[in-house]
Order: sequence, then C-alpha cells, then structure tokens
Amino acid sequence: MQYVSPWVQDADILYGFTQKQVYKSTDGGETWQDLTPQVKQADLGEEHAEVLGLAPTDVAVSPFDSAKVFVSSANANAYALASSDGGRTWRGTKWYGGSHGADAGLALSHADSSRAYVWAFLRGTISHSAFERTDDWGRTFEVMSVRRRRPSYTDDVGNLYAGSQISRDGGQTWQQMDYGAAVVASEGALAVSYDHVSYDRGRTWHQMPADPPPASRIVEIDERDSTLFAISGSGVWAYAREGAFATPVEEPSARPEALQVSSYPNPFRERATVEYELPRTAKVRVAVYDVLGRRVRTLVDARRSAGTNEVAFAADDLPAGVYVVRLQAGKRTATHRLTLVR
Repeated sequence: MQYVSPWVQDADILYGFTQKQVYKSTDGGETWQDLTPQVKQADLGEEHAEVLGLAPTDVAVSPFDSAKVFVSSANANAYALASSDGGRTWRGTKWYGGSHGADAGLALSHADSSRAYVWAFLRGTISHSAFERTDDWGRTFEVMSVRRRRPSYTDDVGNLYAGSQISRDGGQTWQQMDYGAAVVASEGALAVSYDHVSYDRGRTWHQMPADPPPASRIVEIDERDSTLFAISGSGVWAYAREGAFATPVEEPSARPEALQVSSYPNPFRERATVEYELPRTAKVRVAVYDVLGRRVRTLVDARRSAGTNEVAFAADDLPAGVYVVRLQAGKRTATHRLTLVR
C-alpha cells in the first residue's frame, strides 16, 4: 500500500491506494476490499466516459462521515473522484491534456462536510494547471484560480493553505504568510517549517528557540499541551511552546532529575506496560499519540508520587504501527517511542 488515510473517528476504517488500485478496510488493515472497478466506472458527466489509466495520487476520507471519500488520479489525464456511499459509486471531474504526464491532489474542508478542493497540473507542449472547489461533494466543481502550488491543508474554520499562502475566503483570494510554508493546520494552530510557529492561524508568529531537524514534518499534538512533533529521518522530535526541540524521543534525558518514560515489551502485541519516573510528586499526564499527532489514549491524568510508576496500555483496537508516549509533569515533558505489531 503506497498511502493509507484513516477516518479520524475510527482508525479501523481506512482507505488506501497502490500504483493502480484503490482499497478500503473496515478492520484496521487486516483485510482490504478492492474499489478499483467502481472507481473506474465513475460518473464524469460525459456519455460513455470512464476513468482511463487510473494512477492514484491522493486519497482522503471526510472527517464528518466515513462513507465520504475523495481520490485524485493523474496519468495522461487528471481526475478528482468522490464517493458518498463508502466506495460503491463514484462521480467527479476530469482534466485533459497531460501528454507529458500530470499531477493531481486534494484537500478536504474541516469546516464544511460537503466541501473539497482539488487541483491538477498537466504537462505538455503547453503546460497548464487548474484549481477547483466543490461544495456538493463532487457533483459540481467551480473554477477558483490557476495555481501550480498545491493547496495542502484546511483548518477547522475554513481557511485554506497552499505553500506559504493562506486563503480565508475559500480560495477566492490569497495572502502571503510571513514565514516559510504551512505544513499542518488544525484546531486553531499552524506549524510552519522551519523556524517559526503560529498558534492563531498565521496572524502572529513565534520563533522556535532551536531549529527543528532538517527536512522535518511538524505535526501538532495537543492544543492544551502546546506540543508539536517533528518527524524526520533522524527520529521523532518534540517541541513545547515554552521549550526547544529536544533530542530524538527515543533518547531519554541524561540528567538524573529529569522525567523518564519507557515501556515493555517493545515491540508489543495488544498490551504494554508504560513505566515512568518522577523526581518529585506532581500532577501527571501520560498520553499516547500516533505518528500523525492524534491522541489515541490518555493513560494517566492525576497526581502521582515521586519514584517509579507504571500504567497498562491496552491497544487491542489500534492498528499496528509506531506510537509515542508523552509524559508531562508541570512544564516538563519526556517522550518515548513504541511499536505495536500484529
């Protein structure tokens, strides 16, 4: 599987694609249903039209409804295809003319359950691009502008981000942001590569005390915790609003008075024990996040005594993969990576 998009409300529901096929799973990836035949028969609003040369480039499931999914495809032509019934039937739009290849992508609205943005770039003797919006989940499309930069993210109030630009009116007009390029936008926060961060959707900016790892992908974890993860080739890094990028999370602090967190067994199946050490009695929160930055468990949210403590982590309903445990006591944090296998 080249790419998998989970439904935010139930990680057992997944949509994914390979080089030429689209799939769906309802059991966390244990089994997969091939949706390719249905996708190729999508209603394109043209008589006898069908999807030719399916080559998926992106897939996304609506945060509001697991039956609503969008797929983009690009080969000689580009397509944006939508389903409202879990992949049984599809409809969409097609762009012609990529004699030298094409690219396509999409961004779903997190403020409007029927809105999505789609884009395409078609390479040819004369290359051209398109950027369109649908407000009825793929039944009709409105041309917004011609843009080569892909609109990558939306936030919970409807703002749209494309590289270092932001649109606050659904793609009609664009403004240049002060720093870098947007990499994630959620719950009112916006992280930007590589040395500034905004917590109010790009209106004000704060310089990070230290540079994140090169070529990192920053993912917001928790608005209340004010914590970001940066995922790079050197590991998973943590950033707190009042702190700096630390060493990779798999390397605990060497200071004897520092918080420490670990787990065993690691890798684990279904159940692990999370062990953490506190230099003094404190109000503690221990939470588990997936690599996309979503909190999947809160294991502890209470006062705990100094010394070694432990708590069980049951992951029976979670898909296999890498997870990060985050320990917070006051303004101090520690993180640890663990792997769930099936």
